Amino acid sequence: MSTPEQHRSYPLNAWFMACWADELASDRMLARTLLDRPLVLFRDADGVPAALDDMCPHRFAPLSRGRVRDGVVQCGYHGLQFDASGACLGNASAYSSFPPGTRVRSHKVVERHRVVWIWLGDEDFADPVLIPPLTRMPEPGGHENIGHYLHVHANWLLEIDNIMDLTHVHYLHRKRGLRAAVMIRPR
Repeated sequence: MSTPEQHRSYPLNAWFMACWADELASDRMLARTLLDRPLVLFRDADGVPAALDDMCPHRFAPLSRGRVRDGVVQCGYHGLQFDASGACLGNASAYSSFPPGTRVRSHKVVERHRVVWIWLGDEDFADPVLIPPLTRMPEPGGHENIGHYLHVHANWLLEIDNIMDLTHVHYLHRKRGLRAAVMIRPR
């Protein structure tokens, strides 16, 4: 079976937004696909966000189709149970066994600025200091309406190019009441 790394060249050694923190309840899992990798996000028994590859190693069923209870993910197919580290804790089914050491790949996750951040690359480089400082993010109960996102089916390089090109904002999005700080006119 091929992995996303074998046929794509994504910048994995970086922090990515996995979800808004308030999307991640303690009693349910959230399935997400980031950089072509199916993931299941949940909160452990202490309420700390966690992420695993969304595939049970037993029969490759999506773990997100199962359930989470007290921070333990249970596969909906045969009931194998996994903690936030990806270790298999047990099996709810008396008719199925699993080899010792069975586990699911886990990923480094940090909750900061009302965002759940995930590191999909080499965990030796996963320094939370590298998480972008979103100083404009209001604290819960703040006045700004931040907490939405837009699903875009596009090449990620084109999206980065668009987001980083701030010169187009005041022209293209002018109907939203944005004003240019400086008007640039050709000579």
